[in-house]
Amino acid sequence: MAAAIFKCVSLFFLVTLAIGLSPNVPRISIKDARGAREQVVLGNRTYEIPTYKLDWFSANYACKAMGLALVSIETKEENDLLKGYILTNHEGIPFWTSGNDMYVEGKWYWDSIGEAIGPFSDWHPNQPSGGTLQNCLQFAYASGNFWNDQPCNTTINFICEQICPSCKLASNNTNPVKSLHVGIKNKN
Repeated sequence: MAAAIFKCVSLFFLVTLAIGLSPNVPRISIKDARGAREQVVLGNRTYEIPTYKLDWFSANYACKAMGLALVSIETKEENDLLKGYILTNHEGIPFWTSGNDMYVEGKWYWDSIGEAIGPFSDWHPNQPSGGTLQNCLQFAYASGNFWNDQPCNTTINFICEQICPSCKLASNNTNPVKSLHVGIKNKN
């Protein structure tokens, strides 16, 4: 029964975003030693969006320390869900993803999953453009939330995602062990 309700709620958000409405996306605010962060469920994924800013390397480490990974945007659907959420709740704020070309210039891949970026991508026109100086992928580069390459030492916000889609995030700590359904904390 809970799985059916979760699927219906997920479908509602997909349809709402697809037709351009701004749904009240369920989210939880969490405060830890570093600062506040949001937990949001979009589609079948759970994301954590810290409100503090870090360079790419520190953001990558911070996500791993929470039992998560810097976001890897693998499909147009995932990109559109994140884009809709960010445009509604964080318009104009750039976010780190796990995308980079640090190891081979011009060969972009998702660090968190170890796969090449593609076939889907959402680069801003004329991007990536930074050569060896801009090796990390930021989301929400401009109006419309396109992708952009940026120097990895730039301090901006970041998005973490659960590593295992079947895992749920605990609301009182960051290990993916307890249940979080549609933004409601599990009191256990």
